[in-house]
Amino acid sequence: MYQQLHDNRITALYCRLSRDDGFYEDSCSIVSQKSLLEKYAGDQGFGNCQFFVDDGYTGTNYDRPDFQRLIRLVESGDVGIIIVKDLSRLGREYLQTGYYTEVAFPSHDVRFIAINDGIDSANGENEFAPFKNIINEWYARDISRKIKTIRRISAEHGEYVNGRPPYGYIKDPEQHNHLMPDPNNAPVVKRIFDMCVSGKGCTEIARTLKTEEIPRPSSYHLDKDGINKSDPDDEERFEWCQRSVRDILMNPVYIGHLFSLRETKRSFKDKRPVKIPEEQWVKCYNNHEAIVTEEVFRIAQSRVAVRKPRNPASSRNIYRGLIFCADCGSRMHFIIRRPPHKGIGYYVCGFAKRKGVGCGCSQHYITIEQIEELLLKDINRILTWITEDKDGFEKYVESLSAAEKEKTRNDSRAELDEAIKRIYELNIIIKRLYEDRALGVISTDRYKILVSDYEAESTALDEKVRNLKENIVKNSSKRKDTESFINLISSCGEITEMDADIAHNLIDKILVHEKESEGNRVIMRVEVHYRFIGCIDKALMIPKTKGRIKRAV
Repeated sequence: MYQQLHDNRITALYCRLSRDDGFYEDSCSIVSQKSLLEKYAGDQGFGNCQFFVDDGYTGTNYDRPDFQRLIRLVESGDVGIIIVKDLSRLGREYLQTGYYTEVAFPSHDVRFIAINDGIDSANGENEFAPFKNIINEWYARDISRKIKTIRRISAEHGEYVNGRPPYGYIKDPEQHNHLMPDPNNAPVVKRIFDMCVSGKGCTEIARTLKTEEIPRPSSYHLDKDGINKSDPDDEERFEWCQRSVRDILMNPVYIGHLFSLRETKRSFKDKRPVKIPEEQWVKCYNNHEAIVTEEVFRIAQSRVAVRKPRNPASSRNIYRGLIFCADCGSRMHFIIRRPPHKGIGYYVCGFAKRKGVGCGCSQHYITIEQIEELLLKDINRILTWITEDKDGFEKYVESLSAAEKEKTRNDSRAELDEAIKRIYELNIIIKRLYEDRALGVISTDRYKILVSDYEAESTALDEKVRNLKENIVKNSSKRKDTESFINLISSCGEITEMDADIAHNLIDKILVHEKESEGNRVIMRVEVHYRFIGCIDKALMIPKTKGRIKRAV
């Protein structure tokens, strides 16, 4: 009688499999589920069978395309029977699963069968089904916890666990979770950094890549291995956007550092991503082959942080992002001179300009003409020096950094000793707290609160110790890259006029001091920090009222 009632309605054979089900063997594959359901339906004489398949969708929620399609058919009265391999195939969220099996399906006169669990609603309620649903959810929770643990262990060993490799890298065929430069796209990444360092903004870089018809990252991955599910048409394949360029320039993976587990899910049921504080990331330095140098990456970071002015006359600001106030450290703001004033424009302390008088810094300024005259003389002076006595120049540059390196090492060692001492103290404190709890001196709740705070401090100190040790090693072994600077400045030849490319290629930053008096003159000290080698001479002196340049005695 029950079967006759459903002869004209669909017999839904529902299959599901995803990672939260564990690493099943073939017996739980979609193919095996289909085979089992089809055979069962045939043996029972059920007709009008249709498969509903969600392959790769979690059972901890019901936001699955074919399941939602099935529910719509149930609500419209088109489904008579639903058959699954077991309750876990329907879902692993016990409240929602119970709602469907005990409320939704019966209210629409749908017979529900879970073959391996021996559940058939035609035989009445199954008292064990609610417990089975709870067990299925516990299993999903346990699998989720295990997967997170495995990912963290793998990440701490320097393995790439973030899914698809970043643009410019591929997975090493001989070591699957290790990154290696992609011979096709690594040159593109390098060129993006070079364009940024030369002064071009993200939007301009994106426009250049589009003009040269270089496929954007998503299109490349689609063409190469079909991972990207979007299907851009031919006209959009080269549509680079400012965000894509910026993401590449900000990603430390391109200098060989691997930062993993930067976000997590809200819970094993809620898959929405949640950002994790940086101090909790898993960081592996010098983990794989770099595409760009740390120096280039650092300069690119500073360039990206600078907002490009919207003023159409901004092309006059060829030192954008390079000029800083030496007194307060803020970036100096460019102001265009307008008629009847002479000159192109000048830079003024940005902090003082925003806050006004009494802010702690003054609105001292320097004109573009003064900067250009200063730089032309100093750069050409260095070129002459290198031409006449290259060895002497190299020795001089290296000698300048010796004292600075020694100071940095000493400071780092002092911080390291202090951090190690504090970690030792925390270990003693935690041990005493444990003894106090065991003896009943403090309550368990109080113990948990205190230990949690101390362990958080200890974790932060462990990270600090690692960073300090790396800094000590880095400052002990790293020499000034004088040769790179010599090659860079020599390629410019004798410079007769400054432009944005020369400025951004050669200079890291320019520090402008407050004006001061020297005898009858008002002067301003300016420090030019060149790429790779930093500031190589005493601060240059510029008369405030005249355009002549004079070197400090």
